[in-house]
Amino acid sequence: MNIEPILNKYKENYIKIFKSLYPAKNSTGFTERNLSVNFSKAVESIYKSAFTWFEYQFGQNNNKHFDAIIVIPETEEILLIESKRFTNPSKINSVEQDIERINNFIKAEKEQYKTEIIQENSICDYRLDKYKNYTYYGIVLADVWTENKFKKKIKQEFLDDNFVKNNTSETTSD
Repeated sequence: MNIEPILNKYKENYIKIFKSLYPAKNSTGFTERNLSVNFSKAVESIYKSAFTWFEYQFGQNNNKHFDAIIVIPETEEILLIESKRFTNPSKINSVEQDIERINNFIKAEKEQYKTEIIQENSICDYRLDKYKNYTYYGIVLADVWTENKFKKKIKQEFLDDNFVKNNTSETTSD
């Protein structure tokens, strides 16, 4: 996947917004949804066939979701998106859980994920079966507003612990 143009467009989206609007009250930052929405806008502006569904549900009891799923037919790729605002250090642990959940979904190692990817939905004949030969990517979008020492510490813990380096993996669908 060529992520560079997407990240450049994503950055452009935020520059455009921040030139005209401070979207948060005081130092609360902005909601996670904005991370997902603005990222999907970037993808959809580069890949005209791309489409997004937010709060994509899965799990045996429909009790799990991804913040967004982006399907790009022209490159045969699917992006599973999780978004996080780092408001406290425990969020780092939740990112680890998100990565594990994304990897389990992609790898379909557990039977519950495999059956649900291919055959779960009784309303139509497929859910993601049509896309089973696509390449799947998990993406975690995160932000932290570093306006005080506490938030700067959160950023440092995330970066200094080599979290990103240690939790990056390439996985493709079977």
